[in-house]
Amino acid sequence: MPGLVVLLAACGGDHDHQPVDSAPPSDGARAIAVDAQNAEPLLGEVMFVTNLVALNVAYDLNMYSVVMPVTACDNDGTVARESEADGAGRVTAIHYESCRISLGPDTDLMLDGDLVFQYDSADPASPFQVDATAFVSDLREDQSGTVYGNRTRLDGTLRMTPDPIAGLPFASVSDAGLTLAFEYLEEDQVVDVREWQLRHFAVPFAVDLMTGGMGIGAHGRLTLTGPDQPAGFVDLDTDPLLSTSMAACPDSGGLTVTGAQDSQVRLSVQHADEAVITTNGLARLVDCGDLLDLADPMAALVIAH
Repeated sequence: MPGLVVLLAACGGDHDHQPVDSAPPSDGARAIAVDAQNAEPLLGEVMFVTNLVALNVAYDLNMYSVVMPVTACDNDGTVARESEADGAGRVTAIHYESCRISLGPDTDLMLDGDLVFQYDSADPASPFQVDATAFVSDLREDQSGTVYGNRTRLDGTLRMTPDPIAGLPFASVSDAGLTLAFEYLEEDQVVDVREWQLRHFAVPFAVDLMTGGMGIGAHGRLTLTGPDQPAGFVDLDTDPLLSTSMAACPDSGGLTVTGAQDSQVRLSVQHADEAVITTNGLARLVDCGDLLDLADPMAALVIAH
């Protein structure tokens, strides 16, 4: 699953895009000029953050708050939940305080922060809005004696639409306005830090009931704010979503990342072992291994839980 969803984050496609340098955000950030040096790293950045929203953010919020809600901690941390008063039992607010839950003999997840939920309707599958305040998901996994981990923090709001397949702990994300941070750790040492602002951001996710194939995409504005990231923003768009036969790499679709003065990099997937990356009109052929490297499989190692 990790490799699949990392690469699904790169798929879907739309040749239509808008110049993004005419409307800088209120924080003064400017659009990044996409060029031959930064195009593929930017593409990988977009693939990574899409994967992060799908697997860590949406999964954690849906799985541990709604699908299989945490009602007690496996340590001396606390979890306090508020539910609807009409008997439906849906959660309306959660406060986590250093709440550790065991996901297996070698994997733990620590949850912290505050969440507030508002539902569109009384339907059990109703879309809902989440307001997050300093919500932290801190995953640790012991692999042959070495502890790896990732820590995700988000502040802001997003809407979630649960997947129609009963019990699947994934959901589409829309209308996200978030500050999102990610740290990758080895033995409690932070080895990678990334930070973003997401505006009008969406990560649609779907499962084909007939084939079992999966679809994912990303739309919106991504501002890079981390210390080792280029300062500025890009716009991204995928349409339609990719349908995949569950292979390691996608077999169709495309992702367009647009920067200053309509500069852009586009990933066009031809089949499961062939894709084209086009930077401002100049194209190069890549294979499945190249895409796996671009999507940063190191950080995906413990991203799915």
